[in-house]
Amino acid sequence: MQCQKFLVLITVLIIVEPIAALRADIVKEWARTLGDEIWRLSESLTKSDHIRIKYKQMNASVKKKDGKQILESSLRSVSTMLTRKINAVKCIHATAERLAAEFNFTEVKNTKFEYCSAKYSDFYYEDGSQLERDEEDVPKFARNNSNYMEVSLEKDSHFYDISVNTNMSCIHVPTNIYYEEEDALSAILWSKGLNEVFIKNYNSDPSLVWQYFGSSHGILRFYPGMPWNMKEVDTYDCRVKSWYIEAATCSKDVIILFDVSGSMTGFKNYVARRTLGSLLATLSNNDYVNVFTFKANTSEVIQCFQNLVQATPENILTIINKLEPTDKGKKHKIPLEGNANLTEAYIKAFTTLKHRRNRCNVSSTQGCNQLVMVITDYVPGNLTEVFEEYNREVIGDKTLIPVRVFTYLIGKEVTNVREIQWMACLNRGYFVHIHSVEEVQQQVLKYINVIARPMILAGEEPTPTWTHANIDYTRTKDWGVSGDLLKPDEDKLVTSVAIPAFDYKYNENNNDARLLGVAGTDVPIDSIAKLAQPHQLGVNGYSFIVSNNGYLLLHPLLITTINGKLQDNYNSVDFVEVEQVDDGKGPRELGDKIKKLRVSLVNGVDGNMTAVEVLFHYDNMRRIARVKHDYFYNKLEGTPFSMGISLPMGYGDTELMLKDNPLEAKQGQALVGVNVTSYFNFTYRVHPD
Repeated sequence: MQCQKFLVLITVLIIVEPIAALRADIVKEWARTLGDEIWRLSESLTKSDHIRIKYKQMNASVKKKDGKQILESSLRSVSTMLTRKINAVKCIHATAERLAAEFNFTEVKNTKFEYCSAKYSDFYYEDGSQLERDEEDVPKFARNNSNYMEVSLEKDSHFYDISVNTNMSCIHVPTNIYYEEEDALSAILWSKGLNEVFIKNYNSDPSLVWQYFGSSHGILRFYPGMPWNMKEVDTYDCRVKSWYIEAATCSKDVIILFDVSGSMTGFKNYVARRTLGSLLATLSNNDYVNVFTFKANTSEVIQCFQNLVQATPENILTIINKLEPTDKGKKHKIPLEGNANLTEAYIKAFTTLKHRRNRCNVSSTQGCNQLVMVITDYVPGNLTEVFEEYNREVIGDKTLIPVRVFTYLIGKEVTNVREIQWMACLNRGYFVHIHSVEEVQQQVLKYINVIARPMILAGEEPTPTWTHANIDYTRTKDWGVSGDLLKPDEDKLVTSVAIPAFDYKYNENNNDARLLGVAGTDVPIDSIAKLAQPHQLGVNGYSFIVSNNGYLLLHPLLITTINGKLQDNYNSVDFVEVEQVDDGKGPRELGDKIKKLRVSLVNGVDGNMTAVEVLFHYDNMRRIARVKHDYFYNKLEGTPFSMGISLPMGYGDTELMLKDNPLEAKQGQALVGVNVTSYFNFTYRVHPD
């Protein structure tokens, strides 16, 4: 029986073996046939044989890409474009100063006038229809107001298919300012002459987008004219925007002393918190700040915020949230109790700022902007001795005051007003008394003119100031007027260049130094990207721009919106957060190579790093490759930015050189250029990514 089983097994083995071998041959043949078919298909679709023939006809050759040469070419193109923007702003700036100096308000204050109000003028579209507004959104003074002119609009492809009027500019007046107040009306009337320079700039450089001038009284004149977004409550004030603040004040070190003693309860605490929020809103990524609470003792609001921290949106929000009460305003995270020891608070603030000066190796003679801002409802008495000891520096035969003091007195019924006012005056600062919430914004902004005074008194031509990346809200869904709403928000980023203007007429008549306003224009980041030689960088090469803070303006991996929501820190995304070096380090653990690269970019160094191992992702993080890239970088002259390019090694590091230009026919010969669309005479689909 066992013998029979053995014979059956042998028979099976003898039969199965040839069949397995036969199937392997069949699979190999299938693979070979399939490969040949795919090859022929690709040859047919790509016309590669025709392309090779044409390349030979054009004497084409392959050359290794020169990253340094590509970068230099990109820098020249971008610098030329940015110079034109600066020149346009200089024209606005010079014209504004001249118009303000020539203007006499007493001669025109009783005459009839009209202007384009971005919020309340009647706007008419190309088809004759009128812009509709809810009657509830229009205040009584603005209804049928003869001071507001009618404005016709046309869609303009250069302005992203937004309906605009390129023959005039419009005026935006903040909600808390009445347009017929003397300062506001004066700015509206004299700035009318800016229309001419706006139009002239646009005609000479059609790549210009929004041009504007923001006055020190909050009046914004912008070109081209268009209606303001009234779908939500209008809280816009040009004086708290980064382009205005940074141009008018330069970078600052700020310590805010916030009173949390037993008297700062209820309404006073609410007004104080609103004042603090308004002050912090005027700071940018170029500023450093900390907030100390003081009562019997003084301490940082956030314990881990030692000394000063960068005024990023995240840091500011952390501070504000710590001071916001819970349980519907009944419970404070920092108890309000005891008496206020302002002496200790001042000493801690002055000592911290002095340590900052020493660490940065700057002296009081070098124009460092350092401020102490006090928010309180009471001062115990004269603190002159504290200022003499901690806020005076003797250099040579001069006694200098290194830190300015600004005091914000909160509440209606207060005492020792003279003392708190004298604190500010004695330390090159400014005093304001805030009675109610409605006054907060206007009173807070007064410090800006004080900070601008040294720049005005210097009598030198102000230098252009560039901002970090900001979103162009006219192109977002919030406004809903642009033709490119579906584009990602990363493509709607702009940087602004601005120059402060000074009121020389007022300054001469009043022996003072007053800021007139700030002139500026926006520069779309995508227009810069187009000048960065993308055709030479190739598919996997890319360009990027980094600010002097290490924040990105341009990078293919920069994401501003997540799940349809614009992120609070979209303009403070650090270079190291998106550039992934393959050094085996964990999250938030930076290796030497990425540190060196970032430092070089922040300092505007002309250099390169080759064969850097990086993790490069494709298809929206679906695939990641471990590759090597070469980096080339240099400073973008006239700006606080550095520009760089990243080129892959191996695949994508060569380019095609044509000895004969296919777009030019040689004498006696026909044009050899090829219409490449002839290669695509078949039905095909573009990959969604």
